[in-house]
Amino acid sequence: MKRTQKFYKKHVIIIDELEKPPRNKTSNLGNFLLTSTQTNKVVLNETNITDDNLLKNLMKDICDPNSSLNKEKEIFYIPVIIPEQSLSGIIFCYKDIAINYFIGEELETFKDLYEKSINILEEEKEIFQTSLYSFSVFLHEELLFEEKEIYFKNIDDILSFIEIKINKTLSEKYKDDFYILIEESDDECIRIDPREDDPIGTLDLFHKRYTFPNESNYSSEEIRTFLEENKPYFLPVYMYDHSSITLSTTPFSCKWDSGLLGYIHITKEDTIKFGIYKENLSEEENSKTILNMLKEEVEMYNKYLTETFYTISIIKDNDILEDFYCYESEDPLETAKKIIDKDYLKL
Repeated sequence: MKRTQKFYKKHVIIIDELEKPPRNKTSNLGNFLLTSTQTNKVVLNETNITDDNLLKNLMKDICDPNSSLNKEKEIFYIPVIIPEQSLSGIIFCYKDIAINYFIGEELETFKDLYEKSINILEEEKEIFQTSLYSFSVFLHEELLFEEKEIYFKNIDDILSFIEIKINKTLSEKYKDDFYILIEESDDECIRIDPREDDPIGTLDLFHKRYTFPNESNYSSEEIRTFLEENKPYFLPVYMYDHSSITLSTTPFSCKWDSGLLGYIHITKEDTIKFGIYKENLSEEENSKTILNMLKEEVEMYNKYLTETFYTISIIKDNDILEDFYCYESEDPLETAKKIIDKDYLKL
């Protein structure tokens, strides 16, 4: 195992190059066939052919668009060139193998099969051209973040990745024993579109240039008719568009760069079904509660569109005590301090 240690902005970066696991022929789609650009000899052969001349003829046939293999569309391949290792060749698979590889998936046409196969070959090629690393980043002897296994082409690439991560990360010591680590996050598995997270309201927005939710599939004329005829609880949604987009349920002062974008609404029947409407409250009280909920949904969707999203970690003695997520306007640093004061200083 080869270890590299670097320093960057008071951070200590430790990178270990790990032993890369061998390619698993049973789980991979493609076969590599590579020759040395210096000796012209085959140096990697994942086929069942052992004769060098037969291998070179096979490679020639695969790369020849007029060969029977290509004319009959029996083979898929992409070129592979690795200058730093003086290697060139191909990664390929036969059509029949690809069909078996994707069995159970809905591939309706030959084009679907071809495109899916090429994507997998590209992924396998990318992994083949990389090395396996692990890294740890420390600040004042506290572990800030680490990766146990990650693929990169070389040390310079992984260092660039870590430096970007450090620059997008704020770390602050709090009350001697705690570190608060705040990192910009673009992970779509964490940063969920609030319109996909069981909203109560239906959001119908209309714009010629931007794509917004139109959850009832009404046209702008049809939604106005629906609101007039059905009398749901609703709020107008306005947009301000000047270098960035902002949404609100109240009009903006600038008439030139803003205007009505659509509506968010919910019928009384749905408020009853969702348990929002309370029979023991007056219509005025129910209306106020429901409209506030719709307003909050627009505010949350506006945050999703416009604000930076953060992952926050609370660290003590190199252990991550808690992870949570929030938007910029929710003040991640102060939120973390309140959590420490409430949940950890009293223990």
